[in-house]
Amino acid sequence: MNAESEGKHMKNDILSQDMKGLLELENSFIKYIDVKEQTMITYKTSLKFFNNYITENNIKNPTRENIIAYRENLKKNYSVSTVNTCMISLRQFFKWLEYEGIYKNITENVKGVVVNNQHKKKPLSMTQSREFIKQIDNIRDKALMALLITTGLRTIEVNRSNIEDIKIIDGEAVLYIQGKGKDSKDDFVKIDSYVLELLIKSFKGRTSGALFISESANGYGKSLSTRSIRGIFKKWARNIGLDEKMYSCHSTRHTFVNTALELGMPLQEVSKQARHKSIYTTMIYVDEINKMKSSIEHDIAKNIFE
Repeated sequence: MNAESEGKHMKNDILSQDMKGLLELENSFIKYIDVKEQTMITYKTSLKFFNNYITENNIKNPTRENIIAYRENLKKNYSVSTVNTCMISLRQFFKWLEYEGIYKNITENVKGVVVNNQHKKKPLSMTQSREFIKQIDNIRDKALMALLITTGLRTIEVNRSNIEDIKIIDGEAVLYIQGKGKDSKDDFVKIDSYVLELLIKSFKGRTSGALFISESANGYGKSLSTRSIRGIFKKWARNIGLDEKMYSCHSTRHTFVNTALELGMPLQEVSKQARHKSIYTTMIYVDEINKMKSSIEHDIAKNIFE
């Protein structure tokens, strides 16, 4: 066997190992990449999906065709965002394998899934927002939901926030936050006086620690997890009959942006307050609002049927 064929045999043999051997490779990859802890967790989870797939289908030497079949399999069971996350992780993994001389990058030029720019979850109307907040009889939950709707904060930003992050600047209450993808609390949102009053009541005498704490027996006193925050929204949304398929906790962020735009606030200001990376992200909201306001379908029907 010549050196070249021996090398090819070695490369294939490495990925022909059992699950344990493949996981060891993944661990080396995870150690190599320079990403935040949450991203590392995402990579690990995504690569476990792939490990399960090749094991269940007895694939010892994955090919480009296997990668495409894997993507199509994911599409049957997961959302577009999950599929694309898995494919990004897989591309990075095989790119690293090729860089290390272990295995050819068989994911090259394999596409992800086209993302629809329209939002799947609906924002609350101003009437719905009032009804939603009014019916909440738990002071912590009321303060939490009021803060989300009036600031557009993400659940992870709330989870990372402490009482000490609230400051008074030029007579205005602000909450310093650690934004998405950020390493420090270098941004802030302004807190309305009504919301500030709710927050203070929800602290129940606390002057430090997590902005919102768990009230459950097991996690009492700990910062509310993003999952718990989503669960709180779900509970109160269900209470007023909002369809779970159309509304989620992320709807509060959509509500913030939509309400601001409908009140006539400048696009660039709304984009900045929402902390969108690009103004084009904010433009998606504008397009959706304009589409809902359009009467073109009714005008056509009126001219045809009347």
